[in-house]
Amino acid sequence: MFEVTVSETQALASDSRSFTDAKKLAKQSAWRRLGRDGEAVWGVALGSKGDAYAVFARSAKDVRCSCPSRKTPCKHALALLLLVADHHPFPIEALPKGHRYE
Repeated sequence: MFEVTVSETQALASDSRSFTDAKKLAKQSAWRRLGRDGEAVWGVALGSKGDAYAVFARSAKDVRCSCPSRKTPCKHALALLLLVADHHPFPIEALPKGHRYE
């Protein structure tokens, strides 16, 4: 799995609010599923209105999310990177069928 730090993740945020919101989502309970497929990590983030978003990262600079946010990277993508920075134990699991980035 790739390495990233909290400060590198913060530097990627388009504004301070995105990073603040990402910190709130950088916990297991904010995600329906999390996994690692080779060097990449992925997750299904729970949106505030019950939606689920596909989030995928191959590196700190290659992060994608299916949410409608115009910010790049969005809070979900930043949260996934924060989990990596925190050495979260991502289970080894292939991207699930239907995941937007499979």
